[in-house]
Amino acid sequence: MDGAGGAGTNKQPDPTEQGTRTLRPGIKTALGQGVRWAGRSAVLLLGLWALFVALQFVGALVPDSAIAAKVMRSMEAGLDPAATEVNALGWPNDRSTDCVALGTGIGQAETSLVDRALKVPRLGNCRSIETDIAQVAAGEQPEVSYYLRYWAGYASLFRPALAAWGMPGMAAVATCAFALGLLAMWSVLGRRLSVPLAAAFSLPLLIGTDALMLPGGSQVHALSMGVCFAGVAGVVLAAKRGIGRMALAAVVAGALINYFELINNAPLAWVVTAGVGGIWFLWTGAPAARVAKASAAAAVGWMLGYAGAFVERWLTAVAAAGPREALDQITQLVGIRAGLSHQSDYPTVEAQFGLATRLNIRDFFALPLGPLVFVLAVAAAAVLVVAATRRAGPGALARFAACAWTCALVPFWYEVMRNHSQMHSWFTFRAVAGGLGVILAAAVAVWCGVIGPSGFWRGGVGSRGVS
Repeated sequence: MDGAGGAGTNKQPDPTEQGTRTLRPGIKTALGQGVRWAGRSAVLLLGLWALFVALQFVGALVPDSAIAAKVMRSMEAGLDPAATEVNALGWPNDRSTDCVALGTGIGQAETSLVDRALKVPRLGNCRSIETDIAQVAAGEQPEVSYYLRYWAGYASLFRPALAAWGMPGMAAVATCAFALGLLAMWSVLGRRLSVPLAAAFSLPLLIGTDALMLPGGSQVHALSMGVCFAGVAGVVLAAKRGIGRMALAAVVAGALINYFELINNAPLAWVVTAGVGGIWFLWTGAPAARVAKASAAAAVGWMLGYAGAFVERWLTAVAAAGPREALDQITQLVGIRAGLSHQSDYPTVEAQFGLATRLNIRDFFALPLGPLVFVLAVAAAAVLVVAATRRAGPGALARFAACAWTCALVPFWYEVMRNHSQMHSWFTFRAVAGGLGVILAAAVAVWCGVIGPSGFWRGGVGSRGVS
């Protein structure tokens, strides 16, 4: 009876109910992973905060008198920090930022070590830097202001070099950072992926812009570019351990860019970091959904690190200078850079939507090889994607788009940071070339996924990995 009754009353499972039961564990798993990743990111950012504060004290411990004496000798030898020279491409060097870098961290005699490290005193710009440095060398007290809004972490590297070797020391540090960062990026991309892909990723920037002219010309830019390259290498190295680890590496990359620069190459760093995250998973043969997830994770991770470093800087400034002084400077910065408030000494800045993007594209095309690089990169990418789609179907196009969408981060940055992107389009334009490199490298990765192993396209010494 029981057996017959049991057999007779068996019910077929409800497909809707079964699907719900299957979905709920998946959502819980995803939420759990997200919470764990957020926790790790928070711990990582706290560790970076401690590192940044320690580096601030390293720079602050260098005596101002030693820096002033060496810089004065450099000036007497003919080096002019206020020169508004152009580089070999006819493009201006950012001497203004370099003048600021010379005086960053120099305070008055009564300025305490803590204030030097956490409030970050600085001298004037190129209009007064020579006079200010001469006053410091003579034991006098020039006027100083405070960089409460930026870490200005380049001073932790430049101040020891300035005290040891003067202005050539600052240039040497910047050049080494640029060269080592570029070497790291090329080595990792070439070994983990392929040399042709490394070339596709980086040559639009290196050939189409003034990037190779930065060492010896714009020291802060050269340093930040090196940090950007190193961040790309770190993201690729971490990607082999999964999307979560890769996104954590992107957090570090974003925070380091924030620390070592003054919003010089930030949009470039964002797009290449997000792009290379997707490119790695394209190369490993991942489906479009996973490629999109990876590129989005890298983009979010980088911005979390970048914004988190700003928050940490501002909290440090509030603790060191007090809420009123710090918040006045910080809110002014945010309002001006986002175009929410007016800055009378820059009347050319307009709130017109799309203008910042157009100005940056204009400046990219003003470089000697800019137009040629644009045409060749777009044409080559189109040929590779069309050929891959004809061989493998629409899936190839979907995989390409899952990575190439990161180029939209460039105009997004320009329009959100419209004031900064209009005023400084002559160097923020480099992000356009970075986006072109992402597009071309993504096309190469998709094509390689279709044709399989090939001597030229698989030209790296590494092997095709799996994730």
